[in-house]
Amino acid sequence: MKGNFNINFNNISKMKTISMLELRQKAGKLIRNLDRGESFVLTYRGRAVGEITPIKPQSRPSSNDPIYKLWELAEEGPDRSRLSSRKADELIYG
Repeated sequence: MKGNFNINFNNISKMKTISMLELRQKAGKLIRNLDRGESFVLTYRGRAVGEITPIKPQSRPSSNDPIYKLWELAEEGPDRSRLSSRKADELIYG
């Protein structure tokens, strides 16, 4: 098994160690533990070879983020003008 593995040894002491055999036999349980935020060090023949960690949820902009209001502002105004690029930049970036 050759390859580049990035193991953060600072976190290993905090993680449970699982073997390849456990991974194959208890995959469902391990997935549920990952879903709860638990991380694991994967071993192969007694040697740490990798780290299995949950994916962090992606953050979403809040509903009051100006980007969600641009479609309203892009409509024709009372003076029949549309939202300019400069005004859009001001609303988004301040």
